[in-house]
Amino acid sequence: MFDDINLGGYYTSAEVCLNGHIINVPAKNLSQFCHECGKDIIRKCPKCESPIKGNYVDNNEILNSKFFKLPKYCDSCGTPYPWIQSKIDAVESVLKDTKKLNQKEKQEFENYIPDLIINTPKTEIASLKAKNLMEKVGPVLSDMLKNILIDIVLEVVKKTIWG
Repeated sequence: MFDDINLGGYYTSAEVCLNGHIINVPAKNLSQFCHECGKDIIRKCPKCESPIKGNYVDNNEILNSKFFKLPKYCDSCGTPYPWIQSKIDAVESVLKDTKKLNQKEKQEFENYIPDLIINTPKTEIASLKAKNLMEKVGPVLSDMLKNILIDIVLEVVKKTIWG
């Protein structure tokens, strides 16, 4: 529908450290390491090397610059960015070490993670099942999982799991 229309807008690129700290939007290429945690700063997807999408610019004016939302997945290849993948890995590590879930339950929880992060037709059911599994692991591990996931899950998931 919009193939013949040149809207004239474009996205800037962003600079984000591997832990997800936003450095510059638009990218300024001033630093190699994060001032908050010391991790490397990236400007491109590590897998496909597409620039990390920053703010939208239209008619030389940045729209919604103060509302930049850290992306979770690369919009070119669909790979989770490192700050999301490290959280997924942390959840998997916690699940691996617990004796309170059997192997099937651990695998189910891991399979729910993408549906807790992005809105899919399975998000609501994944939220309920994750809540049940978190109750089963007990308060200590449940709190640990909450601390890992709270920054990356959807608001509806937060309300379902933690009230």
